[in-house]
Amino acid sequence: MSNFEREEQILAVLKRKKTASVKELSQQLYVSEATIRRDLIRMENTGSIRRSHGGAVISDSLGNETGFYFRSQSSLKEKRIIAELAADFIRSGTTLFIDSSTTSGSVITLLDRYHHLNVITNGLHNAIHLSTHTDAAVFMAGGTINSRSNSAVGTDTINYIHKYYADIALISCNGIDTAFGITDAVPEQSQIKQAMLHHATTKILLCTSEKFGRIMMCHTANLSDFDYIITDRRPSDEFLNGKTLKNAEFIFPE
Repeated sequence: MSNFEREEQILAVLKRKKTASVKELSQQLYVSEATIRRDLIRMENTGSIRRSHGGAVISDSLGNETGFYFRSQSSLKEKRIIAELAADFIRSGTTLFIDSSTTSGSVITLLDRYHHLNVITNGLHNAIHLSTHTDAAVFMAGGTINSRSNSAVGTDTINYIHKYYADIALISCNGIDTAFGITDAVPEQSQIKQAMLHHATTKILLCTSEKFGRIMMCHTANLSDFDYIITDRRPSDEFLNGKTLKNAEFIFPE
C-alpha cells in the first residue's frame, strides 16, 4: 500500500470517528505503529489532520480547513459527476465566479470545450489550472495567501470580487443542512462566497453527497439563495421536499 493510499484510509477513519489512536489506526490498516506515526507527521504538515496525544484528530472537527492536497484527491469520482452536470450550464462567452474549492475546480477540466470565457477566482491552483488548460481570461483576486486552502482571502479579496458581475457563480461548501443551510469551516472563505453569490445572476452550489447533514461554524447562505444545487446522487426526501428550498432545484444523476 502506498503512502497516499494509506493516508486516504486514515482520513476516511477520521471522517467517521473524528479522532483515532495510533494503535487503532495500525490495527485497521495492518501496518506498524511507527508507519502510522510517520504518516500522521506528514499529514499534519499538509494541514489535513492534527496530531493529539497518542493519535490524531481531523482538522475539520476543529473548524479548520483540510489541506488542499488531500481535498484535491478526495471524492474524485463524485466531483467528476458534479462537474459534468455543472458544465451543461456554461456557454461560450460566459463570465464565471469559481471559488477556491476543489469541487468547483473540477469543472475547469471541462472548460476547454468553451471559448471566450471570463473567470474570476480566489483559488491559486484554480487560476493556474485555468491559465494552462483553457483559453479563458482569468482574473485572480488578490489578498492574503492561505497556504492551507491554496487561496487568497481577506478584505482585499472581497473588495476585488465586488468589482465584477458574473453570469454564473460556482461555489462549494463544507456542509449543507435543511435547517442551517450552507455552512463553511472558515469565516474568510464564507465571506468570499457570499460576495460571489451577491454579484452573480445564476447561483449554483456544487456539493458532494458526503456533506449533506453536516453543519460547520459559519453560515454562508440559505438553500433558497441558490438557483441550482448539484450533487453526485439523489438527496434524501428531507432535502428535496424541504420548505427552505423554495425555488432552488436539485440536480443529480438519474
